[in-house]
Amino acid sequence: MADLIGSVDDVRLLIKHGVIKTHLRPEMAVLDMWRSLNEGLWYSYVSKSTIEVAENLYKHCKARKNVTISEFFQLFCSRPWYAESAIAVTLVTLATLVQTYTAVIGSNKMRPHFSPG
Repeated sequence: MADLIGSVDDVRLLIKHGVIKTHLRPEMAVLDMWRSLNEGLWYSYVSKSTIEVAENLYKHCKARKNVTISEFFQLFCSRPWYAESAIAVTLVTLATLVQTYTAVIGSNKMRPHFSPG
């Protein structure tokens, strides 16, 4: 638990997600209180498997693919209308590409061909 809160940013993140409920406004007061609670505590031995799990979790969270997916969902799917607008923009772009293809590239194939006579 001592590694849970190391800076004011950690306190802000935990308050934002509802892990910590506090009426102490300066986050530094929460950090100081947390540090004072941890003074003098004995830390137990941490097994190798626990360290491996923590390292794997850290690597998973920092992987470029996972960070990109997380940012995408935070940006476009955090509100329902953001997701709907992203879908609408994608559909309009696809429709425009199809229209451009049929107008420019497919125009020779679409002209009527009349046989003489």
